[in-house]
Amino acid sequence: GDGFTMQTRVSPISKSDPRAAGAAAAEAMHGLHDENQVMILLCDGLTGRPHEIVRGAYSAVGATVPLVGGFSADDRRFTGTYQFCGDEVLTGVVVGIGLGSDGPIGIGVAHGWRRVEPPMIVSRSHGLHIFQLDDQPALDVLMRRNHFTGTAAQLFASRASCSRSGCPGAAARTSG
Repeated sequence: GDGFTMQTRVSPISKSDPRAAGAAAAEAMHGLHDENQVMILLCDGLTGRPHEIVRGAYSAVGATVPLVGGFSADDRRFTGTYQFCGDEVLTGVVVGIGLGSDGPIGIGVAHGWRRVEPPMIVSRSHGLHIFQLDDQPALDVLMRRNHFTGTAAQLFASRASCSRSGCPGAAARTSG
């Protein structure tokens, strides 16, 4: 509508260089001259190194442009996710949306999770898979944190990890 400009860019995510996909998607910001701008990234959530996509976007537009967005998921099936751009249904891509406005752009943060104390450290992972939290098997830690006494199959079937005390998250990787 009036007062807004928008441009999109789609970039396939290479497993060997996801940072390049973030930088290419951030080209959606090029040519926007609005006083107020935001970069929106909508990514395939099964990329394995999503932080590299974000780093690539920041390397292209700098840290002065707010960056928002999210990663698609498939309800823990880990088989495939989809992104939309225009009338296309895509997979394995990052969609960059450059949004400009003649007025301020508000940014809100909400994800539905609640903090669980104390924070945990991801001490062993590979790609999308977390094997250890706080140097212990991750599933054991999550079940203990959620006061769940059943089996792992029961935990996932009931989704108790999210419904009882919020989805526990991890604070950081030990490697930084």
